[in-house]
Amino acid sequence: MKKLKKLCIVLMAAFIALTAVGAAAAAGEEAGRGGAGQFQLTYRQALDMALSNSYSLKNVGEDIDRSYEVRQNASDKVKYVPLGPGNEAANRAYTGLVQADLTWQMTKKNYESAKDSLAYTVRQSYNALLQAQGKKRLADLSVENEYWKNLLAELKYQVGMTSSIERSQARSGYNAARDSRQAAEKALEDSWQAFNRLVGLSLDSRPLLTDPPQMKAVGEIDLDAHAARVVSESPSVWLSEQQVNLAKLELDLFTFNNPSNPDTYQAKKIDVTKSMNSAAEVKDQLDKLVRSLYYSMRQLEDQHSTLQSSLEVAEQALKIARVRYEVGMAIKADLVAAELAVEQLRQQVSDIAAQHDSMKMAFEKPWAYGGGATGTSSRSR
Repeated sequence: MKKLKKLCIVLMAAFIALTAVGAAAAAGEEAGRGGAGQFQLTYRQALDMALSNSYSLKNVGEDIDRSYEVRQNASDKVKYVPLGPGNEAANRAYTGLVQADLTWQMTKKNYESAKDSLAYTVRQSYNALLQAQGKKRLADLSVENEYWKNLLAELKYQVGMTSSIERSQARSGYNAARDSRQAAEKALEDSWQAFNRLVGLSLDSRPLLTDPPQMKAVGEIDLDAHAARVVSESPSVWLSEQQVNLAKLELDLFTFNNPSNPDTYQAKKIDVTKSMNSAAEVKDQLDKLVRSLYYSMRQLEDQHSTLQSSLEVAEQALKIARVRYEVGMAIKADLVAAELAVEQLRQQVSDIAAQHDSMKMAFEKPWAYGGGATGTSSRSR
């Protein structure tokens, strides 16, 4: 009986070795698809393409010229600068000029903010595509791993070395892995479609992305100084401060005993207080966002360091598994399992690097993270 079991094990090993040839050939065929005519694309190149492709950005640029025309028209109506209440028409004309000038200045800031937002969106889409490719590779390995587990379970069941329940579980694992791979393929295709639309490529283009996100730790910094700089450069903070100035101007030019004015002097004072509160709230929220992003990045850096250590251990285990397989001390299933363990950790490391990369961009320019002033609708060639 023992000799029979040994013979069965030998036959199983021989069958597995022969089947490996077919599996490797299928994997090679899958890996070779879509490689012809591929061109390299850096993040900077993708951003330049998106900038020239965005209709929304073009419209913001047109808004600058339009608001300047409106501002000049308002300027022509101002005969002199009023120093206080009195001439309602002069006060109204001057206030209109201040408002038009504010709109003009804001459209210029909107344009820069929209470019920052588009840069963030392109980086997000670029990284998401790289992550989707990584998840597809992981799904392929998972299918291969479950394939070998299923094959071993089937062979063991045939010689009475495992139960029907274990055999059924192995089959279910293999089918589930195949379903997951289909989902990963769909997610990858969706990522390609979104990316190509964003940068203006034809929908069937498949460039080689050459700028994976790099984990560059922010380390210890003067967080107070950084938050203060970001607040001072924020377009939303600038606008809220200008709204305070406009409310104060309307209070200074308030005309008493004007029956056509629905507001009272006290109501205008309240408007000033409200605008000051709003400005303070904008600054406070931005300051909190910057600090929150900083501490989240530091947490990701710690996680990344831990995963890197685990990845090094897994890579060493893979080297050992490969040597054992080459000298006949391990079967293909052992090697694939070790490869899968490495790929899983690599994907986790990549995901954290992508999150950190996005947070770092937002940490420098939170208005880009918030979506900017415009969207990023584009045309596809």
